[in-house]
Amino acid sequence: MTSLSFPDVNVWLALIQRRIEAVTDSADLEEVYATERHLLYVACTRARDFLLVTGGAPASEFLDDLSGRLS
Repeated sequence: MTSLSFPDVNVWLALIQRRIEAVTDSADLEEVYATERHLLYVACTRARDFLLVTGGAPASEFLDDLSGRLS
């Protein structure tokens, strides 16, 4: 079985942040956070050789999640 990985993966946090900001129902916000965090994790773990995570101002809070795990 072949793993699903790619030589290069680019992640744009600005798109994630826009989706979070678009949520108007606070009950849905936790679900959106969990979904976006999971999708970010999946995207980052698919990078085999190179991972680029980029965003804009203001910085995404998901960067805090990543900063302790990257070396």
